[in-house]
Amino acid sequence: MILDALEANKWTLVLVGHGVETEVGIFYDHFAKMERERPEDLPCTVALHDAAAWRVALRMREGTTFVAATTEIVRDVAWHAEFKKDWRHKESYGGKAGGGE
Repeated sequence: MILDALEANKWTLVLVGHGVETEVGIFYDHFAKMERERPEDLPCTVALHDAAAWRVALRMREGTTFVAATTEIVRDVAWHAEFKKDWRHKESYGGKAGGGE
């Protein structure tokens, strides 16, 4: 189900002109790969995607292109690791998980 949602989001962004399929696909394929590799981490993957989407929106508001913003996020391994660590810590203590930058 999450993979279908990612695919729908990808095509929506292609249709509204944020980039061509291959460019937009890199961002969404990144999250699809995460889901396929660790389906047990679905809640964390969803929270990470939500935080990344906000990060893209904020970068685009600053004038960055969709492709540049998403490439930055996909390559930011440290941000992914820190987000996952923080998310798991909050979950382990029953806190509200999620967040962003």
